[in-house]
Amino acid sequence: MEYVLDDQRLNGAIPITTSARPTRFARTVRSTDIANFRRAIELNCQMWAGAASPIIPVTDDAQIDPLYVAGLRSQDIDRIIGMEYGALESGDFRAAAEEPEVHFNAIFAPSVLRNKDKDYYLPLSVAMLEENDPWRDIYAVCLGFIPDTPDPELLKQSQLLPKVQFDTFINIERKEVSGSLPDLIARLNDYSSITPRSVSMNKLAHGYQHSTSIRVRNNVLPNPMFDAVDAGPNIVVVCSPGNVSDLSLLWNLRAAHGDSRVLPIGIPRASISVDLLQSLFNPECMSLNGMGDTSIYVTSTSMSVEEIESVIPGRSFRATDPSALVTLGPAPSRTTKQIAIWHEGKASIVPFSSVDESELLNALPPNHAEWKVNVSVDSQKFPNSRSLRVDTFNQQFFAGKTTRSISPRKKESVAIVWPSRLLSLKTIAAAGNFKVKSSEPGKAALTLIESLDDVWELDMFAHRPLVNLLQTMSERQGINWAKKRATQNGETYVTSRDDVAPTSDDLIEQPFEKFKDALNNDTKATTHWLNWAEDRRLIIKGFPISCPSCEAKQWIPVLAFTPPISCRGCDRNIRRPFPQGQVKFKYRLGESLRRVFAQDALGHLLALRFFVRLMGGMSKNLIGLHPGLEAIRENETHIAGEADVLMMLSNGDCIPAEVKKSFVGVTEGELVKLENLRAIWNAPWSVVAVTDYAHNAPDEFSGLEQRGEGIENYRILLTYDQLLEPHPIWALGGDPFEWKPMSIEAISDREKEFAAQLHGRLDFNEATSLESSMLYRRAIKDPAEDAGKAANGNA
Repeated sequence: MEYVLDDQRLNGAIPITTSARPTRFARTVRSTDIANFRRAIELNCQMWAGAASPIIPVTDDAQIDPLYVAGLRSQDIDRIIGMEYGALESGDFRAAAEEPEVHFNAIFAPSVLRNKDKDYYLPLSVAMLEENDPWRDIYAVCLGFIPDTPDPELLKQSQLLPKVQFDTFINIERKEVSGSLPDLIARLNDYSSITPRSVSMNKLAHGYQHSTSIRVRNNVLPNPMFDAVDAGPNIVVVCSPGNVSDLSLLWNLRAAHGDSRVLPIGIPRASISVDLLQSLFNPECMSLNGMGDTSIYVTSTSMSVEEIESVIPGRSFRATDPSALVTLGPAPSRTTKQIAIWHEGKASIVPFSSVDESELLNALPPNHAEWKVNVSVDSQKFPNSRSLRVDTFNQQFFAGKTTRSISPRKKESVAIVWPSRLLSLKTIAAAGNFKVKSSEPGKAALTLIESLDDVWELDMFAHRPLVNLLQTMSERQGINWAKKRATQNGETYVTSRDDVAPTSDDLIEQPFEKFKDALNNDTKATTHWLNWAEDRRLIIKGFPISCPSCEAKQWIPVLAFTPPISCRGCDRNIRRPFPQGQVKFKYRLGESLRRVFAQDALGHLLALRFFVRLMGGMSKNLIGLHPGLEAIRENETHIAGEADVLMMLSNGDCIPAEVKKSFVGVTEGELVKLENLRAIWNAPWSVVAVTDYAHNAPDEFSGLEQRGEGIENYRILLTYDQLLEPHPIWALGGDPFEWKPMSIEAISDREKEFAAQLHGRLDFNEATSLESSMLYRRAIKDPAEDAGKAANGNA
């Protein structure tokens, strides 16, 4: 079911996104070797798709730059040139950097143009700068650079003759220039020629699809990716002379965001100024990606944030640490949308479209025998965790998608297997060396959810008087049990799981009028709710009878009524089970709802429903929630922690929530357990939810909230104020978790509105049913009506 972390596999016709692409490599270069870095740019710009290949600095003692450790494993990188084979899978990045090399699967980029005459294409412009020009390497990164002659090993691997030159496929213009920001901007906006980077990316889509939303910087929830999303490509990198780390950062940002705009761009450290940056504030340079918090972000690996701020004060710019902006981006690819027919999580997909075959595949050299195909399913995402990379027999899962090898020479379908949401969660747990299983409350809550048409139907429980009525209906009955409870509890008794009836025979039955009282005395609202609950077996309608012979009592569901009825006490037939007059039906809880109260799990469902409403739908951030999970460390048997609700987000974060029936239950010990659970899941925040209204909370309870900049154990508080909100929304600049107790009048208005909405739904259903009936009668004439017309001579 959507937004529920269950074992349901994909079935039926479901849209997918496929991206057929060349194998993508990252190259390592020593952070002190600028010549090696320049050589890497020359090789990348000669290779097809090479302009999107990251360049990763490593130290002389073979330590990879920490900026890129997580991104290498979680993004579209298939191999690291300069590291041992399998480094991505193992996470062992200690191998020493090597000289830039050409891989056996590389293609000479201009050769992909060979299906057209070279005069058909715009000329390739190569900017030539003096050795001591401070803009030289920035030009090479932003525009690309190719040497006078192609790399011979690359020609050999592409099965091209050694005499082949660049101008065999495209006209070349080499121009001596003096570097400056206006000149670089003009060249990046020049549509009369193409650059070495663009030749390398010919016929491949690359770069992020940037956010077009309205973005506000606030501390509602921790969001370490806010700067990266808000900036998009609007980034300036301050580059110190010959600094490989600065230049690699700029190269990787352009590889990630593409070359459709001037930004990202680099500026020499000696040239940085407010006036220079102001020249970038125009549509020809910036990407207009929605309405953001900051226009341009400025970063550097060689200058601290404080140093940058001292040079460029002002609200239009934001100095940021590169760790908040760095990304390696998606692999260049040929992307299509298609419908896949799934059966139990398996499907066959066609990686190449007919356009791919006619425009691209026929131009590839015969030796190019391996590609990759990425497959993603928007309706059931795989978490895009920065530390998750999973290898199966013939698929890999990372970057929120699955990848497998294909041959562009074989026009055939490819088998794909997609995990359930719960399996994705278990994969994240396994990466943290622990495993998970459903708790008893989680099992009960999932059983109830499975009886619904969809998770949105949990809205039908978002009403305190109704929840209170259902709670009383779940309790035991009988004078003996009441006396025993009174004896055991001389003072005020607090309900517990022991209060819940162990079997359906012990459940309390309630008449229609009790539900009507809970629903603002609205008959139509009550009828609609009971009809809905009966259809899903949450409420059972029946009647009590008593044997006239032995006076034994029993309760008969309407759907189970088949006369004659036998007495359970004396086995005699009850000839007249009903009193004279109309039968008064009553209602009991169905078994799935009884088990929810037996496990004290209704609060779990209300918290799950709130987050689905708040974070599901168009936000695309929520994968799903589970209403009760236990975490067990590897090689151990005892439970390390239990989450009443666990939420998994699209970035792989797993957020635990603790749900309590009363404020008294939120003790220091329970908070310690929640913090331990947050540490187990490495969660950036946690939730404490109480199924009561905030105005009933003790004064010190709101102090348990922990939110703000730099807080490690970030915690939000939820009460009925949020959990029973009919339509939770995240308004621009708003805070859906704000501690703001509702007044008694506001609560009363909300409860009246709940009943009014149920009333309106019944009216709508009745009108729809009547209209459908009328349309049916018009489409299929009533024979009796035709006979009547014929008798009157009107046929």
